[in-house]
Amino acid sequence: MPIIVAGLGEPDENRSNVAPSTKGCVASFIDEGKRVGVIVELHCESDFVARSDEFRKLAEDLARHIGELSPRFIYKEEVPRDVVAKERELLRAEAIAVGQSGRELEEYVESKLAGFYTAACLMEQRFVRNREFSVGEMIARIGVELAVSIKVHRYVRFELGGKEVRQSQAARKSG
Repeated sequence: MPIIVAGLGEPDENRSNVAPSTKGCVASFIDEGKRVGVIVELHCESDFVARSDEFRKLAEDLARHIGELSPRFIYKEEVPRDVVAKERELLRAEAIAVGQSGRELEEYVESKLAGFYTAACLMEQRFVRNREFSVGEMIARIGVELAVSIKVHRYVRFELGGKEVRQSQAARKSG
């Protein structure tokens, strides 16, 4: 497995172009076998909240989640267009191979593409601590409880023996 570095991808309506917050925390996770390690940077709007047990627990849970499920991206909006195009092409060929065409083919591709995003994007994945919610939904719920906006700024995931490095555009820029 590669080292995965994810961070601020292409700008979108969910992210601002202002400087990153200095309010938040960094959390880490190393699995029991000492083969996978994760560091995650979580931001919020308040130093008081950033020091709270609930916020720090969320950061630790996110680090564990990333260690276990290995997302490639934080937000689906940061998945590079060429990756999405390649995935669409593969799914379209798969649909044609099973005899689908026209509207059925497009519905099949869109359905499978949603599954791709769920597997590849942190915010779309089911949260390992509570599978009833996606990571994005859980972060939003905790943000409401703490009365702040919470954002995953970036993370890095290491796996013993990993030879490849995958980075989002922003991780390369801030690297």
